[in-house]
Amino acid sequence: MPSLRPLQSGDLISIEAEARWAGYVAQNTHPVFLGRAPDIYKELFHRQQEAIERCYEALRPGATAVR
Repeated sequence: MPSLRPLQSGDLISIEAEARWAGYVAQNTHPVFLGRAPDIYKELFHRQQEAIERCYEALRPGATAVR
């Protein structure tokens, strides 16, 4: 919920949208920092990108989710 205080440098705005159609669900999130993003968020973003790349490598025709 909004705090109604003026926005300031260092604030994080998080935007999230979700759509559903015929049983399919899609979600999109987009964080926005006002001012410079803290260094820890940059590190977390790079780790998340590495994780998603590994998922893409595993998502191949014929691959299963069971080990």
